Amino acid sequence: MKMLLLGNMPAGTAPLGECNVHTNEKRRRPGSEESSSIPATLRWITEHGCILAELCPYEEIFNPNDYMRKPCMWIETFMGFDLTEEISLQHNKKKIEKRIESEIQEGPVAAEMLWLPGMEHIKGEIYSGPEVAKDFDKAEAHGVSLVGFGEEKKDGKLIRFWVIQNSHGSQWGENGFGRIDRSPSHGRLLIHKVWIVRWVKDKK
Repeated sequence: MKMLLLGNMPAGTAPLGECNVHTNEKRRRPGSEESSSIPATLRWITEHGCILAELCPYEEIFNPNDYMRKPCMWIETFMGFDLTEEISLQHNKKKIEKRIESEIQEGPVAAEMLWLPGMEHIKGEIYSGPEVAKDFDKAEAHGVSLVGFGEEKKDGKLIRFWVIQNSHGSQWGENGFGRIDRSPSHGRLLIHKVWIVRWVKDKK
């Protein structure tokens, strides 16, 4: 959730309270143990806004109450790209990737990737996927922020990658950041969905 709340926010914005969004999403879907999807979360913030983290301290009971919410930021609009579909059309590939690169230079964008066994041990290397395709049977959807991109030669081969910021803390990757290969692994894109988010203050 915290990763989503970084995307293209106006400069100088104080930390937003991801726990408020999470709590209200859980209340909206009683009994569900699953995390809300990225588009569902973005729609909720578009409608209800997001409060400052300082107004949503962690306690054993929900706090603050709904009537105490003082939203300071809303999502004005967001646009999603399914890279698996878009990039399968070769003439769209460069256009879509250039658009994402351009947006990243303005600020982080929200993304969904396939989280595979062993990725918790990523350090400074470029992660290019599992050695065997069967590992994709254990893949789970995981939300991250795309914060950069680049390329590097390895064994004479040019590898283009996305730089992600993960929510697993600074001990993961390189101080919480990792490099993920853009190329398909066993026919599957590791980062396969992206949402460009536009924030606005004082919408209501």
